[in-house]
Amino acid sequence: MIYVIQNRDVILLDPLDDHYMESLQSSALDASFFHSSSWARVLSKAYGFDPVYMGRLDGEGLSGLFAVMDVRSAITGKRGVGLPFSDECPLLCTDRSLGIALLGEMISLGKKLGWRYLEWRGGEGYHSSAFPSMVYASHTIDLTLGERGLLKSFRDSTRRNIKKAQKEGIEVQVGRELESLLTFYRLQCLTRKRHGLPPQPWSFFEAFWEEVLEPEKGFLVVGTQGGKPVASAVFVICGKKAHYKYGASSDEALSTRANNLVMWEGIKECVKRGCTELSLGRTEFSNRGLLQFKRGWGGKESSIPYFRYDLKRDEFLASKAMERNPLNRIFSRLPVSLLKVTGAFLYRHMA
Repeated sequence: MIYVIQNRDVILLDPLDDHYMESLQSSALDASFFHSSSWARVLSKAYGFDPVYMGRLDGEGLSGLFAVMDVRSAITGKRGVGLPFSDECPLLCTDRSLGIALLGEMISLGKKLGWRYLEWRGGEGYHSSAFPSMVYASHTIDLTLGERGLLKSFRDSTRRNIKKAQKEGIEVQVGRELESLLTFYRLQCLTRKRHGLPPQPWSFFEAFWEEVLEPEKGFLVVGTQGGKPVASAVFVICGKKAHYKYGASSDEALSTRANNLVMWEGIKECVKRGCTELSLGRTEFSNRGLLQFKRGWGGKESSIPYFRYDLKRDEFLASKAMERNPLNRIFSRLPVSLLKVTGAFLYRHMA
């Protein structure tokens, strides 16, 4: 598809091209994994989304970036999302005036493409009337403390849970093999069922392995008890930044505290790989259990605002408070095999 933009200072970028990452890595922009080519390729491969990335190149390289996917669904309509299934992917720029220009150009293009709304996650609103549609919690761990310093920064209960998992005989392995990802996926299906949600389609994780794990841009941690997998986590890396993307476990893991040991091994692996910070992703403030788990790792808590701009009415939208969907109870009772089919159908419409 050919896109036309009006501002001469703004250009379209192709995140699927190798030169894109060269420009991003050499820039002064505070980019994360979600701004990377790898993640763009995963979303395009798995769900068929078309990237609409805008930026500005000047004498010092890339000085602005607005990463958005063109989502088209017969069920949920057309919209621009920056980015689908991403905890945060803020508009990046070296000065506010450029941020305003990038947002204005994306809004203009979105109207031509028939989007109902434009959504971006994290950062600023870059508009005089901007306000968040939703706000999530974020936790970032300072990995420069080293293993000993990190252990001291944890809550007493977190340290106790790590020791408990070790006493329970939980063994942990770090890897990136497709077989390890299959192990994670089986646990992920059980976890999603427990939460009353369908799992992501396996085609997504296949693309994730090809674009992220196989080329060593991330890794998995798998915890076993007596040779049986009970907990697993997925971490991704971009430059010096690491991100905890997914966690999954069986019912047995809850009593053994296997999740705590898996997380600790993941944190240590990030340190070994030279990362200076680890994001634990977004958390709903209403999810007290997960919030307490993440607060136990000594990270800095902050907020991630999500912005949603209605392109028909030219106004920002507020989302209703998250409530438990009646479908959650139904999904929790379905067999995993049926949940997989449901997820394969629904996810590209849920971006």
